[in-house]
Amino acid sequence: MLYLNELLELPIFNHFCIIAGQKGLHREIRNVDILEYEWYNKNFNVFNKDDFVLTSLFFAKDEPQIIYESFKKLIKREVSAIAIKTVFYTELPPEVIKLADTYDIPLFLFADAYMEDIIINFNDLLKTKQQFLFLEEKITELIAPKKDLYNIENAAREINNSF
Repeated sequence: MLYLNELLELPIFNHFCIIAGQKGLHREIRNVDILEYEWYNKNFNVFNKDDFVLTSLFFAKDEPQIIYESFKKLIKREVSAIAIKTVFYTELPPEVIKLADTYDIPLFLFADAYMEDIIINFNDLLKTKQQFLFLEEKITELIAPKKDLYNIENAAREINNSF
């Protein structure tokens, strides 16, 4: 499990600009997904609670009025944050910003990062954090009082097979 404020510490997010939903920076992120044309046509059913959604708004490039309804659907699906690559839009309609602020959904604009690189960075951070938590658990087992030699050896081998 990661939190948005942890994710934003990665260098790839240095040039992200938050434009709404600042109160939601503590939200949990379970996955990073891309919203493009194909999901717009499928009623957003691929998005889940705690998703961080990346989009260029390609599906709305000629219809800015559908951005608001699209973001309402994402919020209904309980996504954690939305980041817009400024390919088609460099600013968003005021009602979209107000919607994000109302629900404390962080809304970002970015230009220079590739969406795929953002996903890779997220997955790397998640794996690192999971590995850290696993090692922390094993070390706690090693130093816990009243451990027999067999359990100590097993915990040590889970940390490093060479033991």
